[in-house]
Amino acid sequence: MHQNPELAAKEGIKNTGLLPGRAIIARAEGEMTRLDIFSNSIMLLYGMDGDSKWDNRHTRFLAEVYAGEELEVEYSISDKKGEENSEKYGILSIDVQITRISDKKLVIVSHRNLYRIKK
Repeated sequence: MHQNPELAAKEGIKNTGLLPGRAIIARAEGEMTRLDIFSNSIMLLYGMDGDSKWDNRHTRFLAEVYAGEELEVEYSISDKKGEENSEKYGILSIDVQITRISDKKLVIVSHRNLYRIKK
């Protein structure tokens, strides 16, 4: 759908400027690492875990996003714990909500993105 105009039209997608959801999540993750709170930290994606409070789901893509649209991202640390057998590293669980600015529509919700971070 992202590069095939005929398939996109068949599925009701208005153009091939539709952005893949995982690309949006990756961009949001990159922006998160630029925040002051994380700017001097060593972080790496440790995994993605289903949220037991959300029927063990992880990410939902709720609306289309096209190239050129502006988005707002909200990050929340939903859990943090020390890593077993390590005094230097911990695990942060970060929830992400992404909203399209033009109409305030929630487009992506992602729970329990796990990051290994140096304490």
